[in-house]
Amino acid sequence: MDMNFKLIVLIIIFVFIFFAVVAEAKMRESLKKKMRDSGNLYVHSNHLLTSLSGLNNLTSVGWNLSIISNNALVDLLIDDLCLVGADFKIVSNLTLCNDLANNLKDQIQACPNGGIGRGIYIDNKCCSQS
Repeated sequence: MDMNFKLIVLIIIFVFIFFAVVAEAKMRESLKKKMRDSGNLYVHSNHLLTSLSGLNNLTSVGWNLSIISNNALVDLLIDDLCLVGADFKIVSNLTLCNDLANNLKDQIQACPNGGIGRGIYIDNKCCSQS
């Protein structure tokens, strides 16, 4: 292959990765703003989002936690979450293991003065953590 062609391909790959990283950072900031504004946390159809680690200091969701159809999501990493006021729904995330959603549910329910106010819905990829 021509050296110029290889360089162009590498540049295109770099630009794509750069924009994917920027898009994920913007989605995380948008999630934080939505939480402050509504008391609900809705994360729906963000196909580039791989983790919710930007929300790792979140301690409560006033109403509904709804994480649905995020096809690249592989981790939750919301380690301080202790209260969901209404429904806890983590479903249809093609690459997220049910074990991770169940671990988050168990974490919330184990908190003193914490818990989940209403329904619990978990239906994602079936896999076991190693």
